[in-house]
Amino acid sequence: MEQNQGGKKYQYRIERDQWGVPHIWGKTDADAVYGLAQARAEDQFASIQEGFMTIKGRSAEMKGIKGIGADILVFLVFADCKLEEARKNDLSSEFITILEAAKNGLNDFAQNNRDKVQFKDLFPISEIDILKGYILFQTFTSGAIYELGKVAGNRMEKLPSGSNSFCYSGKVMNDGIPTLISNVHQPIEGPWSFYEAHLCSNQGWNIVGAVYTPAITPLLGVTPHHSWTYTNNYAKFWDTCKLEINPNDKNEYRIDNEYEILQPIQFKTKVHLGQIRIPFKRTFYRSKFGVTIKNKKGYFAVNFSAKYAIKAAEQYYRMGKAKTLSEFKQALNMQGLACQNILYLDKNDNQFMISNGLFPFRDQVSSSNNVLEGTSAKNIWTPVFHPLTDLPQLENPSCGILYNTNNPPFFATQPNENLNAEDFDPTFGFILKESNRGLRFRELLQESQNKKLNFAEVMDWKYDRQFASETLYTFFLENLEELLAVCDSAYPDLQPGVVVIKKWNKRADKDNKQASFFAILCYYMVHYLEENFRMGQCNKLTERVFVSCFRKTQKHMIRHFGTLELPLSEVQFLVRGQQEIPIGGLPENIAATFCTKHKNGKIKMDIGDSYIFAVRYSQPKVKVESVVPFGSSENPESPHYADQMALFASNNRKTMDLYFFDHLNQTK
Repeated sequence: MEQNQGGKKYQYRIERDQWGVPHIWGKTDADAVYGLAQARAEDQFASIQEGFMTIKGRSAEMKGIKGIGADILVFLVFADCKLEEARKNDLSSEFITILEAAKNGLNDFAQNNRDKVQFKDLFPISEIDILKGYILFQTFTSGAIYELGKVAGNRMEKLPSGSNSFCYSGKVMNDGIPTLISNVHQPIEGPWSFYEAHLCSNQGWNIVGAVYTPAITPLLGVTPHHSWTYTNNYAKFWDTCKLEINPNDKNEYRIDNEYEILQPIQFKTKVHLGQIRIPFKRTFYRSKFGVTIKNKKGYFAVNFSAKYAIKAAEQYYRMGKAKTLSEFKQALNMQGLACQNILYLDKNDNQFMISNGLFPFRDQVSSSNNVLEGTSAKNIWTPVFHPLTDLPQLENPSCGILYNTNNPPFFATQPNENLNAEDFDPTFGFILKESNRGLRFRELLQESQNKKLNFAEVMDWKYDRQFASETLYTFFLENLEELLAVCDSAYPDLQPGVVVIKKWNKRADKDNKQASFFAILCYYMVHYLEENFRMGQCNKLTERVFVSCFRKTQKHMIRHFGTLELPLSEVQFLVRGQQEIPIGGLPENIAATFCTKHKNGKIKMDIGDSYIFAVRYSQPKVKVESVVPFGSSENPESPHYADQMALFASNNRKTMDLYFFDHLNQTK
């Protein structure tokens, strides 16, 4: 197919396999990217529009009052960004051609399908809109969005929650085949959910991977040469400073012995309530310490790495174009990503892991619960960051295993080969506490020590739904066991629920009768953490909060199910339209499941394993398996609306063909 746009001609071809996954060929990489934009718009145009409405700070038009918080946070993210200048100076002319193709692909689809455009003046999408989307995504994954939300008193819905990745050298596999397994934890529907595609070009591009709004090339994926995935890393990618305001002039703040002007910036929007438009405005500020927010406790400035991540879009593209570990590292050296652990495997059995990020040079770092002095110039950031060589990274450990489960990068392989946290700059601010997924994976490794692994076994590990044998501990909720003990000893009315937890074997299989109680308890605890801006950090719940969640759980179970014990399959579901399939897993299982409210007391998965892939570098051709929770299309009339649901819920995957066009041409 040829498409003319503004004098530019795009030559591309879209073929779909039996699952509706688009296989896209382009004469050039830009042609393939144009085709990807067209294919995804065919399948997920509503989610694309919702995503760009969020990126443009227009959530209040979609969601009314509930959207104001998101719009405020987007406003704060970009208050100090000079994107047009950075686009000209920091991106290569080659990549700007890619960026332009993606923009044109979306705008052409909108132009040719005006009846599907839901929001006035949303189109045309600009290149700056796409770049803003990458920065917003980095603000999510770095955790800075939580800090901005906490200080401003606003939050954004359905944020990424975690991820797992596992890399096995051929020398530890019984068939000698290097293997990488990825399951990123994201929302499973909407603009931030994954869309799978296969892209090829005459410029040597051949990649199976996934995108979501606004990504224009795969964020993770597989090529015949290499594969990579990512997990969120929990370090300090932001600082918060409390300013000292001039007592004689509230428009000035002190830096050392001088006062500086506090520059006001106005947030304005109109909240849509049916046909009514209600103006809303709020004043924020700029200071040398970052975007500045006035709340009940004073003036607080937040600076964060993600706002400098202008090169993220190009770096993802370069990572996908690499053919060797050396070329992959060259892409990483762009330092366009604000955060993320990255795991890599290639056909030559090279393994690599880095806890990546933009870490500023600074004298001290604020913890999650305190702030820095906003009176000292030494706490002002400059956009100069630690080079890649300073960051925690491992290459080809002799044991042949690398992994990450959102745990610290200092627990990434067998104990004798792990990095030492004391060898790295303490101002990186890594959370040094474990996830339960990390504890559980180490148990699985220990059980299989001194023997070769097989593919079925390591896939079973990926689908593991067992908490660590001795504890429910995770840094997200550190004191669950202590709180359960308090409930047991001090609250007689909670004894029925405590008895259920004591009986529980800490598994979250669909037939487990005690897991359903814990699933509802997690639902209430996670809801509390979200409402109080405490996701993505270390947490200890107070006795009062935990007891309240526990009481709600008991009442919920009795009211809706008449019992505290029934199979998880009767409580927790994977839901698409009118289809419901029971699903196992709980937060902090390796096969993680986070839920939201469904109906009749049931809960449904909304975040968790969102794009699972496994790649095996066998000879002569690479083997790829993958699955998404639903299907390629969000159109209820499409045969691919929910055709992967049964695969997903039964721990199975489909085969993806990196050589699709070769096979297609041979057939024809």
